[in-house]
Amino acid sequence: MKYQSINAGPTPRPPYSSDAFAYSMPGGFATTLQWGAHAPAADPSRANPGNEPDVARTLLVTDVACDLPANWLDQQRAVLLPMKLRFDSRTRSDKGDADAAKEFFRRDLVGVDAVGTDAQILPLSASGTYDFVADHLPEHADFVINVSLASHRANAYLNSLTSAQNLMLHHGRARRQAGHTRPFKMWVIDSTTAMNGQAVLVAESVRALNEGMSAARVVQHLDALRKWVHTIAVPRDVSFFRRHSRVDGETALSWLSYGIGKLLDRTPILHANAKGMSVSAKERGADAAITRALLAATHCVQAGLLVPCVCVSYAGDIAEVRQWPAFVALDDACIQCGVALHLGTMSMTNALTIGGKGLAISFACASLNV
Repeated sequence: MKYQSINAGPTPRPPYSSDAFAYSMPGGFATTLQWGAHAPAADPSRANPGNEPDVARTLLVTDVACDLPANWLDQQRAVLLPMKLRFDSRTRSDKGDADAAKEFFRRDLVGVDAVGTDAQILPLSASGTYDFVADHLPEHADFVINVSLASHRANAYLNSLTSAQNLMLHHGRARRQAGHTRPFKMWVIDSTTAMNGQAVLVAESVRALNEGMSAARVVQHLDALRKWVHTIAVPRDVSFFRRHSRVDGETALSWLSYGIGKLLDRTPILHANAKGMSVSAKERGADAAITRALLAATHCVQAGLLVPCVCVSYAGDIAEVRQWPAFVALDDACIQCGVALHLGTMSMTNALTIGGKGLAISFACASLNV
């Protein structure tokens, strides 16, 4: 399996002050281990009296904007928090349904003036998040890992954090009253990513849990990993993206050159990570830009990723994507390098920003040149 790791010296595990944890880019409520550091071994008889693996006791929660395939999420029993989209005089509920998303692409994203610039992404409220997670919380779950939409995009992170604190209080008390002796813990991680970037963290958390990593160690692993997640995005409709690049809180881009660029059929290739979003390159035509983006991802796979997964989402029919020669090349490279390739229909939430037929590719690597 060809992927890299960044090694660091051993760092002692920090003491935790509570059972609900938050991880934001400035550092979170607790100092975390450096990437590749080894935590002291815990006593399994104290943490896990039944000796069940953490993967069987952990509920994974994320948002519809992760854009991972629905069947894969179902297999992992992951809980998908919905979003509400408000634009013009209309509202749409984004529940991660691919068929509903395709109808949204066809009906609401067609035409230059299809969606006004007052569009908003509205996550569940704190109480709504609490109710949604509580309704989907299995009785056997001792841990919840919530990989949240980036805090700069919407209030999903803060709402999830508030709901986590309340779940710890109320659900933890109910468990004790029912005779459960094992502690209940919940972590909320600010993904800090753009578009479908949080999918990399979700997929990696599943892989790490399946390989026997403890839930607490997985959270520290994700906290170190998120700054290495890169997203390459190509908006096919540049006019739409220019008007909606602030919908989800992304830093405004410089569009001065695109008045002329539009006449020359220049399509931007966007690069986003925890530091922000920028125009990395421009190509003549959307097809050429998409090909270049896929080839850049292929080169990164061949050079070695930090974790073995690539996540691709498309605001259209993904059957089209499978026919593209550049995607076939990416698929072949992933197979050869032992990397999982996830292809999914883009969520309405992300499509509202990038527009119909837009493409997003996310993975974790040490450096990226498009």
